[in-house]
Amino acid sequence: TDSFISENSSSQQFTRDSQGAIAGGTFEIAGIECAAKKLDSTVGDDLAAEYVGDYFSPELNVTYSIVFREGILMVTHPRLEGFQVFPYGPDELAGAYWVFAKMEFERNLGGHVSGFRASNPRDRNIFFERLYSGREEDR
Repeated sequence: TDSFISENSSSQQFTRDSQGAIAGGTFEIAGIECAAKKLDSTVGDDLAAEYVGDYFSPELNVTYSIVFREGILMVTHPRLEGFQVFPYGPDELAGAYWVFAKMEFERNLGGHVSGFRASNPRDRNIFFERLYSGREEDR
């Protein structure tokens, strides 16, 4: 394990697998310990195709796009630099940008992605509806 302590008394401890690669760890901030797992940044074409599209939040009156470029799944917006998102669990992505720390996807009765709920430490469950792309499965 590798341990680090910062000036504000938070600490991070990383665990390594049998080959020496970081496998996860724990973080302690203000006396609260949180487990962390290493996210797999590998996204296959099939998985990416399920999420790629435009998503609108009526609450925020904003549209974000999920795109797949050179094997990387990203969230983009015309006024922001795109940021990478990583598979976190079934129908969950974790974002490299704090606003989209967690993205939980919802599916319609046909099993196709119909939107997602974005959460972060300040905001919870902000809904983004997938916009119709002309594909039959989006209906």
